[in-house]
Amino acid sequence: MTRIAISGLGSHAVKGHLAQLKTFADVEIAGVVEPNDAAFAKAQTSQQVSLHRYENYEALLADPHVDGVIIATPDHLHLPQMQAAVAAGKHVYCEKPLITNAAELDLLKDVFRTASTKGLVVTSCHPRRFDPPYVWLKDNLAELTEQLGKPLALTLDFSYDKPTAGKENLHGGSLMQDHANHEIDYTHWLFGLAPTQAFLKVDSAERYEMSGSRDDGVTFEFVGTRRLHSQINPETIRLRFERGDVMIDTYEQPNSYIRRHDAIVHTANGRSSFSISPIALGVTNYNLRNTAVNRAFVDAIEGKCANYLKPEEMLANSLFSVGMNMQGNRIFYFRPQQAQL
Repeated sequence: MTRIAISGLGSHAVKGHLAQLKTFADVEIAGVVEPNDAAFAKAQTSQQVSLHRYENYEALLADPHVDGVIIATPDHLHLPQMQAAVAAGKHVYCEKPLITNAAELDLLKDVFRTASTKGLVVTSCHPRRFDPPYVWLKDNLAELTEQLGKPLALTLDFSYDKPTAGKENLHGGSLMQDHANHEIDYTHWLFGLAPTQAFLKVDSAERYEMSGSRDDGVTFEFVGTRRLHSQINPETIRLRFERGDVMIDTYEQPNSYIRRHDAIVHTANGRSSFSISPIALGVTNYNLRNTAVNRAFVDAIEGKCANYLKPEEMLANSLFSVGMNMQGNRIFYFRPQQAQL
């Protein structure tokens, strides 16, 4: 039985971790740390569980029966709580961003080095790696490249609901710092790490846009907003190749297709168009991908699989989320050696 404790019981911790972990037959929720009485009570009621409540984070780490800790606290607590957990011999799953400024990068590297020495798992939250539409493109990239030529340009676009009351200043009011982690991680997962330059065009609590280019010839565009009045949260992926493109709507599968630019179809009325093939790739399911990232953490602790994230990937992702922000730089240069331990 793997015993997991949770630090912080905000809405994401409850919906994205507690709700899944409580269903795992090989997991016991050892306890939680949550200073807010109302949040603690709400979590127990909404999930219909009885939770042990540690007096503080130090008490959680002092519990010898805790195998791993999920850190879902405010950003500025992520690094110190990771450091303390690894020092105490606990496996760690930390929400992103892992650090809040570039000056903390060396300290984060020390966390990974210590964890490696102790045989501990340190991971983070990148559920797109388990999401059917995103996985489909990763799994079919080699075949698509053979058919359509080299990948040239990746566009990732999301449209989310407006921040709830009290969360307007989340991540310092920077949607980029909240979300660029996900976009750059998917880019790295598809193509690997490469020297990259990126330009932050817009960043606020409700909108961000970033564009850039990699030394392997792939360019990228990340676009996101939080201005919807509902929680539909549509996302799209477009990958342009030399001789075609792939368009993926992660919520409306009929809108997904492969378009071959050098295959022209002539219709009965004399018109011609590109050859378009629909794709059957599944749709986004938040419970599925949240379950998968939690399962990956537990399985890595139990030795059933390797950590799905490499330290250099987490370091690279962290650099992109803190390398530039609203008050800082607009241009960021990344070199893979910056993410080496």
